[in-house]
Amino acid sequence: MSSDVQSAIIGALAGLVGILVGAVSQRSLEMKRWRQTRQDELRRETRGIAGELAGSVAEFIHTMLWYTYFVPDAGQAPDDLVKQYKDESHRLIGRIVGARAKLAAMDHEIHERLNPFIDRALALSESIDDATGIISADSKVDGDKIEQLNREARQLMDDVNRATRALYEGSAKAP
Repeated sequence: MSSDVQSAIIGALAGLVGILVGAVSQRSLEMKRWRQTRQDELRRETRGIAGELAGSVAEFIHTMLWYTYFVPDAGQAPDDLVKQYKDESHRLIGRIVGARAKLAAMDHEIHERLNPFIDRALALSESIDDATGIISADSKVDGDKIEQLNREARQLMDDVNRATRALYEGSAKAP
C-alpha cells in the first residue's frame, strides 16, 4: 500500500474517531443538562407544593382564629358561624391532606419538617371543636378554654411562618 493511501486511511480513521468522540461528548453534555433541568423542575415543583401546604395550614389556622375570636363573646356559637367554620375546616383539611401526601412522595425531608405543624393544627382544631360544642350537642361552651385555644392558634401561626421562612431560606441557598 502506498504511503498516500495509508495517510488517507489514517486521516479518515482519525476524522471518524474525532466525530465519534465529539458525538459521545455532546451526548454526555446533553444528558447533564437534561438532568440539571429535571432537578430544577423537581425542586420548583416541590417548593410549590410545600408552599401550597404551608399556605393551606395558615388558612386553616386563620379559620380557627377567626372562629374562636367570636365564640367567647356569643357564649354559644351561632348556627351559621358553626356551619361556615365546619365547611371551611373540612375544605382546608382536604387540601392539607392532599398536599401532605404529594409532598411526602416528592421530598421526605421537607415533609418531615412541616409535619409537626400539620399535626398541631389538626389537634388544635379538634380541641376547638370540643371546647365550642361542635363535637356534641351536649357539650358546654368553655369561654376560657376557647380564649386559650385562640392564643395557641396565634402561636402556631407564628411558628408556621417562622418554619416556612426557614424552609425558604434553606432552599434559596441550595445549589
